[in-house]
Amino acid sequence: MTERSHVKEVLNRFNHQIEMAEEIFKKSQTVNRVDESDYIKTQENLQSMHNELDTLIRTATPEQREELSRKQQQIRQLQNHMILKR
Repeated sequence: MTERSHVKEVLNRFNHQIEMAEEIFKKSQTVNRVDESDYIKTQENLQSMHNELDTLIRTATPEQREELSRKQQQIRQLQNHMILKR
């Protein structure tokens, strides 16, 4: 079973990284295009977060699983937006 504090710490870290990814995505939509390497790095970070959540979900309680699954869905949606934008 995954410790509650660990899940909370991971979700807080991911929330911050998702906010940064959303900002990069928004910048890429403007005339001032974002640096391609930043965009690719952001996509890689999102995939890493998705993979880490997969691992956590396997050991989480049902309540934790639900919360982690919602976060994973949020990451997937952002990944899809970034892919479709290209």
